[in-house]
Amino acid sequence: MTEAITTTLLIATGLACRYDPGVMDTVEANRLRWNQVTPCPECLGRVALLDCGRLDERVWLTVPGQGIVGPVHVTDCAAAHHVPGLEERGFAVDLEYDLAVRLGVVDAPVDGFTVWAADPEWWARRRVR
Repeated sequence: MTEAITTTLLIATGLACRYDPGVMDTVEANRLRWNQVTPCPECLGRVALLDCGRLDERVWLTVPGQGIVGPVHVTDCAAAHHVPGLEERGFAVDLEYDLAVRLGVVDAPVDGFTVWAADPEWWARRRVR
């Protein structure tokens, strides 16, 4: 992958943690009611990122030992007062419980995750040579 593509698409790298079962369902219901997110039937799961400006985006994850997974829906974000501590610990993404189970990362935190703004493999195949 070229450096330009990586720089443009890269959102975060580091630890993946997970929500407890059912928590993301409540979060999503609230955010739908508040018109902060829209349904994402094509998404493989839901995640939370540090940046609330990314709410309702579709992102892709590089999962250690599994490759790229996505799209996943950014359904939640960190409270501003939690961001410095999460950044200090190397946080990249929170996974909804069901997605964590499917990816085999229930015993989070798991290091080595990357969050992308688009499918980096798709972009790499289309780069100008």
